[in-house]
Amino acid sequence: LEHEKTRTRPTKPIVLELGAGCGLVGMGLACSGLFGRVVVTDASTEWLQQNVDKNHSRFSCPVDVLALQWGKRQDHDALQTYLKTRLP
Repeated sequence: LEHEKTRTRPTKPIVLELGAGCGLVGMGLACSGLFGRVVVTDASTEWLQQNVDKNHSRFSCPVDVLALQWGKRQDHDALQTYLKTRLP
């Protein structure tokens, strides 16, 4: 019984969606209840952020929006920093 108390519970998986566009897939996953966090990325995030903001009350986990343009070193570095600092 003591062993059961000290075991860590498995955390829900985290989704990283690359090239999310309008965010439909990522938002659907965030509504499913199966994930601990969803991170959606795209080169242009204005509409993506608006869609996430408009639908956030439906999500069962946090959804983060990040700019990511392939080949743009600054975006790659920002994503890497995010993953190191924000995710368990």
